Amino acid sequence: MAAKKPWRLRTVLAALSLLPGLWGHAAPAWAQQVEVSLYDTHLEPAQLQARTGEPVALRVVNRGTRVHNLVIPAFYVFLPNLQPGESVTARFTPDRTGTYPYYSDTGGRPEPGIRGVLLVR
Repeated sequence: MAAKKPWRLRTVLAALSLLPGLWGHAAPAWAQQVEVSLYDTHLEPAQLQARTGEPVALRVVNRGTRVHNLVIPAFYVFLPNLQPGESVTARFTPDRTGTYPYYSDTGGRPEPGIRGVLLVR
């Protein structure tokens, strides 16, 4: 009898595929979305908080008059140089707890004052 109506099984499987969370393969919903503004003398906010295992979408905007970038070395986030007014979004998922620096660098060294900390719980 099952051979006579294989379309039922295909229909049920197709319907289940529309529920991506059921199988644990859903695209990540970015649990935390934060904007970081880069200025010529500082960045805002100077402290970010995240949770281990929860995705973060970090929108970085250069609001200064010089070129800036943003790096979070502990999580391999290395954003490109941004011209004044440009922005970029980085997405990452912290995999361990702790306090980690983030900053704008030039020549591989943090720019004075343009730094903050990421607290991961």
